[in-house]
Amino acid sequence: MTDSIIANYFVDENGFKFHDDSDEVISEAFTEFSKILVEAKKGGGETYHTELVWGVCTSSGRRLTDLLYGPSGIDADARRLLYGLLHKCQNRESPSLADGVLVGDGLAETASTGAILCALDLENQQPAALLTTNQSSIRGIALIRISQTEAELQASYIAEVNDFKYFWRQVPEICNLQPHAIETVAQQAFPESNFIEGVWSGAKEFEGEIATIRGTLISHLSGLDDHFLSVYGETNDPNRIAAEMGSRAGIDCSKESNRTRRNSKAMSSRVRSIGSKDLSFEWHTKLEAHRNRIHFAVDDGKLYIGIFCRHLEI
Repeated sequence: MTDSIIANYFVDENGFKFHDDSDEVISEAFTEFSKILVEAKKGGGETYHTELVWGVCTSSGRRLTDLLYGPSGIDADARRLLYGLLHKCQNRESPSLADGVLVGDGLAETASTGAILCALDLENQQPAALLTTNQSSIRGIALIRISQTEAELQASYIAEVNDFKYFWRQVPEICNLQPHAIETVAQQAFPESNFIEGVWSGAKEFEGEIATIRGTLISHLSGLDDHFLSVYGETNDPNRIAAEMGSRAGIDCSKESNRTRRNSKAMSSRVRSIGSKDLSFEWHTKLEAHRNRIHFAVDDGKLYIGIFCRHLEI
């Protein structure tokens, strides 16, 4: 495995411009944002904010410092936890020579300082994402345009812990990774998938334009990670499973044909060992109709990715 990739995370101060600043809602928002900050630290990344975050105001004019320190009915434990976690974040100076806007899908608003800092990192191919609250108007992917250079960067807004995997699925593109090097982010990007030892070396066999292979590979692995176990648990009919995966995940997958299953040599090439157990990887997705395959299997309720190859014998 190549060296691990470390991400930078930036607190999006606009996420604290609560439109509903009732004590109950803010208590929940503080609790959920604390979970996000804890998760960000797990991967060894650094989390930053600027001093501007403390002065952000809610719709009723209450500043974040008031919400954290002042008298209120906000849950005391939620306030203490978030206070401690924010003070553990590194302070990053506001960029004096850069500003920007969020664009696309009807957006045309000024980007937060955290968003500009994130975009500047992304411009230098440094993986970075925004951490925001569950009241933020921006979630998922947003396009940030840096006014001074007119560069446009796609940034991930993480508003709940489950969003981290979507960010990590963007990292191979940010870092221009070779398909086999996606191994460095596989655990974070595809948390429900188990990649058997040595499987990623097979990705070197993929044929075609690197960027196209990378994008399709991530799309297929994402579809498997997000949907296959649930679909597999609903039916044991291979045709229905394939149809559901096409509908839900938009990927072409199937189990080996009867012709291939009658070929003992071909079937033996699909067997891999997991500990003391041999597992047959009959299910596969087709990155292209005629080449580039992902072979996978389910065993004991777990999804295993077992083979990357151009094409196995049929």
